[in-house]
Amino acid sequence: MKLIIECEGPVVDVQPVYWAAYGEAIEKAGLARTDPADFWRHIRLGSPLGRVVRGVVGPRVRDIETHFNAAVVAEAAWREAVAREDLLSTLRRLQSQAECILLATSPQRECIQKTLNGAGLSDCFTTMHKLFSEPSRRADQFRAIVDGDPRVAVAAASEAVVRAAADSGVVVAGITNGSCIARRLTSAGAEVCFGDLEELADEFESGAVELRRCGLLPQAMTF
Repeated sequence: MKLIIECEGPVVDVQPVYWAAYGEAIEKAGLARTDPADFWRHIRLGSPLGRVVRGVVGPRVRDIETHFNAAVVAEAAWREAVAREDLLSTLRRLQSQAECILLATSPQRECIQKTLNGAGLSDCFTTMHKLFSEPSRRADQFRAIVDGDPRVAVAAASEAVVRAAADSGVVVAGITNGSCIARRLTSAGAEVCFGDLEELADEFESGAVELRRCGLLPQAMTF
């Protein structure tokens, strides 16, 4: 069995990355940052960035959004990335159930690799893939990773990965400790949601009732 896990959110905490990118964009505009918790809440809700840029309207907001969108995928922000705490034992549990494959949406592969190495997580994954930047190519990318294996589960924390997996015909479990709330993930095509990878590991070890119910795994054989 293959378990494709999105890096951003489930494995690497992206909140410091987003906060660093926001700080760069807002400071360039000569403005003060908002409250960190309020900022992250709006990011997870998918609110326009203008909601956390107070006192600014029109083209200036669009300039800040453009700067933020560029900064959030840049190396400077990704140097702030940290691995989820106490994740090693959870990934070992998942390894006992499936071949774990890492899928990253960020282009900052070296920063991700350094973060994984520092936390001792690199050998938990057989391979690491970068999600194609062109949405039209992503479904075929998933099909290539799946390679005809009928037993595949995808644990995704972003709308882009959920949609790509769903478009390829793979059923997806949403992981809600990243940049999207559960409602956004289910709207994008996730069949079921878990709070984090530990909850997913618990699900596997308890018989995978939810995963089987929504088609992520075949129904158990009975005789």
